[in-house]
Amino acid sequence: MERQIKIDLFATIEKRLSTASKIAVLCHAYGDGDCYGSALALQSAVSRVYGQNLTCCTLISQEAVGSKYSFMPGIENIKVWPDGQDKYDLVLTVDTASTQLLGSRVQLLDGAYVISFDHHSSFTAYADVDVREPHYGACAELVYEFICHIAGEPTAEEAVCLYTAISSDTGGLSQKNTTPNSMMVSAKLCEYDSVKVDDISFRLFKSSSFARNQVIGHCLSNEKQYAGGKICTSYITRQLLDETGCTDSETDGIVSLVFATEGCEIAILAKETLDGPTKCSLRSKEANVAQVAAHFGGGGHINAAGCRVDADAESAAHIVATYIIENGLI
Repeated sequence: MERQIKIDLFATIEKRLSTASKIAVLCHAYGDGDCYGSALALQSAVSRVYGQNLTCCTLISQEAVGSKYSFMPGIENIKVWPDGQDKYDLVLTVDTASTQLLGSRVQLLDGAYVISFDHHSSFTAYADVDVREPHYGACAELVYEFICHIAGEPTAEEAVCLYTAISSDTGGLSQKNTTPNSMMVSAKLCEYDSVKVDDISFRLFKSSSFARNQVIGHCLSNEKQYAGGKICTSYITRQLLDETGCTDSETDGIVSLVFATEGCEIAILAKETLDGPTKCSLRSKEANVAQVAAHFGGGGHINAAGCRVDADAESAAHIVATYIIENGLI
């Protein structure tokens, strides 16, 4: 996006925020570090800059946030749907490429002015104002720019959330989606004493609850290979989550363990959801998995995407793998 266009969009958003009374902040269902971190930072900045005119600025998640992200400032104030169900005159969405990803919270958009901050290459327009940077490694990079625009700079607490978001979505600044901008914004955030890089990295990539470890064990022991090992799949059932006590948000990142299998070029992790079709997370080295996800009504990035398939988890993984093979996408 050209700089002047972005500045003009930010100015339009500023005007809306200055006259808003009730604001809802939403991120995609079955959230990850980028969506939670970006949403928390945005909610905090909007509240402190425009708080005198606001009745509320409420961050509403589709599901309970797992312990993995409990260290982020403000996480305890997130309302879990249907808590927070109300009429809002302004809705801010972050890291949400389509309304399908909002789940039942989509009803909050009715009658509201909607502003979207996103970084996905596959995106279905739904907002009154869309600010999108598909070349950014994380949505938090865009939120960081907006916070600097309205507030000068993030607070120490917002910096923790933003750094966590970027680190989460780029695999600790190590994945293919990591950009020079990801590095530059992260470097600026590291100047804050509150941003403890070693602690955040440990919590995101090395720490795991006992319940999550049990789910990981199931996924790795039930891994399947297709196309001579180029495609690796696994699955998570609702029964498994219920038996282990593992939350949905704690399953974030497990697809990367499947992807780490030697020889794997595409990884698929299918997880049954509470509210409909099975969610499939896709990762690739070279193949365009956003194209694969789009076939099933989903989307994302070239090397990291997601979709929903109307089948049980094990069958859903097989269906996606078969589609990739039959269409010569591997």
